[in-house]
Amino acid sequence: MIRNYYLENYKSGKSVTPSDTLLIDGSTKIITSTTNATNLAMTAATNLAQPGRITLKTQNLIVQRNMQVTGAAGGIPVSGQTNYPLIVNKADITTTATSSSNNNLANGTALVLGAGNTAIRPGMTVTGGGIVSTFSDDNLAAAATTTIALNTTGNTYSNATALPTTSNGAGTGMTITITVAAVGAGIVTGVIVASGSGYAEGDIVTVVQGGAANGTFVILSATGLALGSAPVIAVAIGDQVVTNLGVLATIATIISTTRFTLSANVIIPTHTFINFEKPLVGAGITVTAVNGAGTAITLSANSTIAASTSLTYAGVGYEFDLSSSILLAADTALTYTEYNQSSWKPYNVMIGQAPSTFTIQNNVANTASVSLVLNTPDNRIKTDMNIGGVGVTTNGTKITNVAVDGNNVMTITLDNAVTVAANASLTYSFTALNTIKVLTIDNEELTITNPLENQILPLSVVQVFATGTLQITNITALN
Repeated sequence: MIRNYYLENYKSGKSVTPSDTLLIDGSTKIITSTTNATNLAMTAATNLAQPGRITLKTQNLIVQRNMQVTGAAGGIPVSGQTNYPLIVNKADITTTATSSSNNNLANGTALVLGAGNTAIRPGMTVTGGGIVSTFSDDNLAAAATTTIALNTTGNTYSNATALPTTSNGAGTGMTITITVAAVGAGIVTGVIVASGSGYAEGDIVTVVQGGAANGTFVILSATGLALGSAPVIAVAIGDQVVTNLGVLATIATIISTTRFTLSANVIIPTHTFINFEKPLVGAGITVTAVNGAGTAITLSANSTIAASTSLTYAGVGYEFDLSSSILLAADTALTYTEYNQSSWKPYNVMIGQAPSTFTIQNNVANTASVSLVLNTPDNRIKTDMNIGGVGVTTNGTKITNVAVDGNNVMTITLDNAVTVAANASLTYSFTALNTIKVLTIDNEELTITNPLENQILPLSVVQVFATGTLQITNITALN
């Protein structure tokens, strides 16, 4: 249907003050806006209908679906398109990386990776750890308390409490109270006072007493765990020992590939199904910095992570699918804007004054002065117009001010002194063409060149821009 805007019935109208921030009705068009300059480069697709994608190096949680993307002249929008692209989808990023085989992070924040991973970005959450080796039906019993049996009685001992011991294994710190049949004889009984740590079944401990020798005990059970075969994946200090009862303890020391001391006294029956698990990176740990190669990660809080632990990095606010293809250099300043478009009020806009070039003979004689007086005022004459004619410099002279006094005398101030005869033929014009820049209800920016005075634009307009509107005045919005 062809509409005749001059026959429309308008119930009201209002004067329009061009503005780059306010709509015609005085409201703001922007709800949220954010600018980011940390994107990866993007090559425009051959098919401009193919959606583009913006990938940020740093997290921006303000960017959401339906935001408009502006910036990068010549890249957004791509040549041949008039609309700026919209965010149509916010993609999650999830990637995994393994802690370095030569690095154990013990209560620290500087994590080294086994290989670079440039998908890891600041702001991502870090989780990981988990099962590293599973055993069933091949573990020996783990005891809640250490037990011993007399191995050799020795000689020249006497009754004593909490005597120190030495060991042929990794254990240290055990003390034993002994009894003897007679002073200077061998040991008859022994009772552990302090269990110490690091002992394993079969270890031999020697009771130390001045002048005595060779009184020994054998460890029958210890605060540790013995396996029938070595784990497929090496177990590390700090790994959790997990059964159907939950996490029972962590590995305190490694005696051999099949023997370990634990952080707590526990009882694990023989042939129990056991998982060894790496410590999990706790909730709330995030990446605060990444080196360029993606091999050195800084965490937000101290963590303990065993070597070769597989960690998962995840986050949103990095990748955004667009409604159209883009051509984008790296680290371009892009602005993401959310508009309250559903509440925009459209108007038909009528052009008021649109000055054109004209020639008049209406001046008082003037000699070498920057002030030119007219016989009668002419409202077509505006500041920034050029003036030319006999007596005016070849390079042109510009009007810097127009004033009408109480006696209705118009005085024009010029940027150059002129000498002109009375009623000289003088031409007034603007250097630039008349333009009006508007925003339509469809969120399209349009610039109309040389509109006619009193013309009603055949558009549903919500905003008239100050920047881009030249020499057009007395604009009216028709409701």
